[in-house]
Amino acid sequence: MTKTSLLRPVISRSLLLLCLGASLPALADTTTAMPPPQYHGSMVVVTGGIGSDEVAAFRRVRANYPLSLNFSVASDGGHAAFVSDVQVVIRDDNDQTLLNITSDGPYCFIQLPVGNYSVHSTYLGKTQSHDVTISENPTALDIRWEAPSGAY
Repeated sequence: MTKTSLLRPVISRSLLLLCLGASLPALADTTTAMPPPQYHGSMVVVTGGIGSDEVAAFRRVRANYPLSLNFSVASDGGHAAFVSDVQVVIRDDNDQTLLNITSDGPYCFIQLPVGNYSVHSTYLGKTQSHDVTISENPTALDIRWEAPSGAY
């Protein structure tokens, strides 16, 4: 065996590791983990969306949840700013409260069974209510509040 033939496997492995190492940052960008789920009875809730990586992760999986909520405040200039700390209350057809949480970010994804619900979202003391029907297709609500004058 020659020196060259002995070095071939070492060089090949080194090149493979170098190529894999160069692709790891790109791979990490596409696999950013979601925040841990919260369990409320039979419902699974995921809230968050702080930072660009988490926002991208939420946007990738939005269609996998029967109900997705997105919270923002409209500024004086008409632009929207994401908000967190939104109280979310979901009630069923019998006006029974199924969920009462505070969001950890501008996104709140909820696994709800098929049915009719009312969603009440409160931010800075202002509540918005929406009736939603959960079916086999995902339902997305983009909920926006008007900012207090001069706040943004």
